Amino acid sequence: MLRDLRRMQAKGLSKIEVDVLAGEPSQIEQLIAENKRAFMRSQAIKTGMKRANNWGQHVGRPSIGESVEEFLAKPSSQRVVAALNGGLSLR
Repeated sequence: MLRDLRRMQAKGLSKIEVDVLAGEPSQIEQLIAENKRAFMRSQAIKTGMKRANNWGQHVGRPSIGESVEEFLAKPSSQRVVAALNGGLSLR
């Protein structure tokens, strides 16, 4: 039996086996940890927004600062309007 063991070639370890021996987390463990961090961040943001709302601070998107006419009067908007009037498509 010892003779057979000596004749066998040494087996190389796969990356997964090396990571397990080194104590590294697997891909699924990394994914779970990443999802947990994202959830905790989301909860912290929601808590901060709720706290700001309780203090009377505005939370959410800003109110519209300009009318449609004012927006379309801008030079950059004029180029787009001219292109659309010239028959160019949105794409």
